[in-house]
Amino acid sequence: MSSNIISFEGNYSELVEAIKSKTGLVVINFFATWCEPCKKLGMQLPKIAQENSNVTFFKVDIDSNEQIAKMYNIIHIPQLSFMRVEGKTINDLDTILGFDVNKINNGLSRYR
Repeated sequence: MSSNIISFEGNYSELVEAIKSKTGLVVINFFATWCEPCKKLGMQLPKIAQENSNVTFFKVDIDSNEQIAKMYNIIHIPQLSFMRVEGKTINDLDTILGFDVNKINNGLSRYR
């Protein structure tokens, strides 16, 4: 797995602190192990991360991190949330629902 992919386990406050500790673009991949499109994204994510080494990717399993899923109002998966820290504020930039490599690459190009 690429060094810029972090499998996150913890609570919402810990995730916020982890995001704030990063510079540049942060992308959170909300997924579930039973979700087929999530599995497809999971297989492509190392390549995407390698091609975007200046982006930090957090993987959050919604079944083992239910509090985080509730805080981010996750209804559909996979969901990719694009964020950037500016000062002490986390700015939500965009959200992509489902697995679409073109949309993901477009988002990465737009926000990095």
